[in-house]
Amino acid sequence: MAGGLTHPDYASLVDPLCRERQRGLRIKNPLSAKGEERVVERSDDRVSRCHPLITSKLQQLTLLRLILNRIKNSINLKVILATMKASQLAVKIVTRLFFILLIVALVPFFVGDNYKLKHLYLHTPNKWTLAFPILLMLGFIALFVLCSIKKYKEADLNWLLVLNTVILMAYGITLGVRIYQMVA
Repeated sequence: MAGGLTHPDYASLVDPLCRERQRGLRIKNPLSAKGEERVVERSDDRVSRCHPLITSKLQQLTLLRLILNRIKNSINLKVILATMKASQLAVKIVTRLFFILLIVALVPFFVGDNYKLKHLYLHTPNKWTLAFPILLMLGFIALFVLCSIKKYKEADLNWLLVLNTVILMAYGITLGVRIYQMVA
């Protein structure tokens, strides 16, 4: 025994285990070898008779799994490509619309009677109210540059740019309406 120590429980566990192994049976839980109920697996020769059947079934399942993965990957690829093309189209439409609206909004500053617009000043009681529009504009510039560099190939960046641009357009339209109300 280990280190010369003998223990009656240890001996009572080891002896039945050795006898079971000599017979070709495996005990799943060695602590139950003390005489309680034992769960015994099939013997090795019985498993070896079933081995060709199990192997053929496993090969069939593996082949089926491989076919299903290829179908799934081709469907995923089609969905990814469709999403990417949709995001590319959406980002191009929204950014062009934003630039068109920006040019239309700047026209009154350069053409015609702009006396009232020259004397229009921005006054806010709290300077933190300008943080949101500044963050929107900086986010738009950063995302637009990133998407342009990557040539609109990353769908996540494209959708972020679309969302940012739509919110920026909504903010610009509300600001334009308020300015028009003050000037008119």
